[in-house]
Amino acid sequence: MNKSFVIALREYRAAVRSKAFVITLVAMPVLMIGSIIVQVLLRDKVDTTDKTFAMVDRTGQFEDAFKAAVAFYNQAMVFEGEGDERLKVKPEFILEFIDPESIGEPPESTLKLSDRVRNKEISGFIEIDAGVVNSAADAKVNYHSQTSVDNAFRRFASEVVNETIQRIRSEKEGIDQAVIQRVVQSVEVNDMSLVERDVETGGISTPQDSNPVVDIILPMGLMMLIFMAVMVGATPLMQAVMEEKQARISEVLLGSIQPFQLMVGKLAGNVAVSLTTVGVYIAGGFCTLQYLDQSHIFPSLQIIIWLLVFQSLAVLMFGALFISIGAAVNDMREAQSAMMPVMMLAMAPMFVWLNVIREPESTFSTAISLFPPATPMLMLLRLAAPGSIPLWQPFLGCGLVILTTILFIYAAGKIFRMGILMQGEAASFRRMLSWVIRS
Repeated sequence: MNKSFVIALREYRAAVRSKAFVITLVAMPVLMIGSIIVQVLLRDKVDTTDKTFAMVDRTGQFEDAFKAAVAFYNQAMVFEGEGDERLKVKPEFILEFIDPESIGEPPESTLKLSDRVRNKEISGFIEIDAGVVNSAADAKVNYHSQTSVDNAFRRFASEVVNETIQRIRSEKEGIDQAVIQRVVQSVEVNDMSLVERDVETGGISTPQDSNPVVDIILPMGLMMLIFMAVMVGATPLMQAVMEEKQARISEVLLGSIQPFQLMVGKLAGNVAVSLTTVGVYIAGGFCTLQYLDQSHIFPSLQIIIWLLVFQSLAVLMFGALFISIGAAVNDMREAQSAMMPVMMLAMAPMFVWLNVIREPESTFSTAISLFPPATPMLMLLRLAAPGSIPLWQPFLGCGLVILTTILFIYAAGKIFRMGILMQGEAASFRRMLSWVIRS
């Protein structure tokens, strides 16, 4: 084990002293923070060119309401600031009212207006069927545009249509509009945290406003931290083993150290590098939140400990697979083909994380988080998500990952011992399996 420690120390020093490590360490948070800053700066940088929309009102009762609503919108919502600082931040809406008799009935009318949208004459159009006010079964209000992403006018038109229909129907029934407004006035439901009793004072804590964004982003960020540690550490490890094999450096090393000791040393060094990376990010995140007076968002010490445990196991588990691939292949082209199944295994949690974070205590979330290759990411995701899961589950998951890691390291040791000295043709999966079973 002395020799394994020397190898691990050498791998760690070589990694952390390299320019690539420093650049990667700095680049990741810079890119993330930079993307947030760019989004904030560009949030109001929208196209303010006025947009024209056509309207076919077959009821004859919406034109006045839309004229008033558009005039109010263009006056109150399009500009910000006063005087010389008055700035246009949204496009104005320009409505073109089309006589239903002149354009005909659908689908011909819809086709004519669609052609105008395609020719960039208008941005979209809305058709109001004749029976909408009377709640006719087949009556509809349809909005057409070339894209559904920019839906500002659709939402605006929906509010105007519904308010106008409500007013017309209430007047027809002889109901005061003010009464209607009081009846339909909504009440906001606040999203609050749970309360608990303080064991020291006996008092009950004050509920805090829940933040759905933080409740999702924090667990996802911790999961992505493990995924990044695996991908950033395991791939260079595989490439380093492959290069040492090609340069026949491994043959010299194996003259003084056993293959298994060499592999364990490389894995231990890789784990140390990943812990250094995550440690820097944790410290940086804590200092940033302290500076912003948002330290309550920072995960608890228990979550940090689980993060370090699961991250170490994940790097060991996947590192063993990647290092065995590096020993069994001869060039990067062969490595890319061989590593695809391992990459899919590592990326599996990405396909289900949203389901898990929505229902962290469900049977599906429990079962999938106990699947060893997915446990480090998904179990940490469940631990960091709002709510609580039984303590036996992370311990069971940790135990299963340890057993799986031992199995992977054992198999990788067999493959590494045979493949590191093999030159020429790359080993197939069947051949690697035979090395594990027979050697």
